[in-house]
Amino acid sequence: MALKISQDYLEKLRDQSFRRTKALSIKTEQDAVDFVNSVGFCFAFKSELSELPSIWNAVKGERRPEIPTSINQDPDVTFTWSLKDKLPQNKKSFYGKFLKKQPTFISVEYVPYFFVLNANVGSADSSWENFVHKHISEAEKRVLDTILEEHPITTIDLRKKMESTGKYIRPVFDKSLQELERKMYIMEVGRQEHPYTPIWDMVVSHFNGLNDKINPLTEDLARERILEKYFQVQVISNEKRIQALFNWQPKDIDNALENLRAQGHLVPISLVASRGRWLAHHTVQDLLK
Repeated sequence: MALKISQDYLEKLRDQSFRRTKALSIKTEQDAVDFVNSVGFCFAFKSELSELPSIWNAVKGERRPEIPTSINQDPDVTFTWSLKDKLPQNKKSFYGKFLKKQPTFISVEYVPYFFVLNANVGSADSSWENFVHKHISEAEKRVLDTILEEHPITTIDLRKKMESTGKYIRPVFDKSLQELERKMYIMEVGRQEHPYTPIWDMVVSHFNGLNDKINPLTEDLARERILEKYFQVQVISNEKRIQALFNWQPKDIDNALENLRAQGHLVPISLVASRGRWLAHHTVQDLLK
């Protein structure tokens, strides 16, 4: 008999893993670290259609918390935003505009998997010149080379160094920073208060031992590990939602899902009143007996 699950029951299960209840809500920085570690990766605020957990929902302990009008005076908003500085600064997680270009937290355990899929690092013997530079624009290369000379570095100091080369153009500079962050070469590791400015570092430098962790990884294995955690937290999903979230090629998604099914991690399931083919994490079988 095929497994079936209702949307209502599915969201109740997610309430637990997403910590969307008052009893499970995040109250301290360590709670936030534990939450990111448990879910692997999540958004800071955005949580449209339960596509991923979010820190904000977990802080409020609600499914659909509203953003207050006076955000600068709200303690929960202040606490949530403080985590984007504190967790990366303390090397407790990656933070950046990453998945769907939204503010995203990634646990230290899952940084290597996303890094392998996004940073195009090549083999351990590949140099930046011979490999990485083939995957970035000339403008991004100039910014990256400047950060490589001195890091961590504030946006202000980085801009000054770029201006001294005579090749600084504000819109190009801003876009290059965004792209290097999205590709996971660099990350914000904190903020300088006076004057107020982000601090940037190389991802490979910020997380101790990252090179040793990524060297044995293949893209296929990294994708499978990410999806295994994704289904464990999300309970069920399908190819369309995975593609929309991670922006992977359909054939790569199909291969990863097939391998996870063959390994017994995923099982077919029907979502009541919904069409299409769905898969569930294998642990849901015990819940639906």
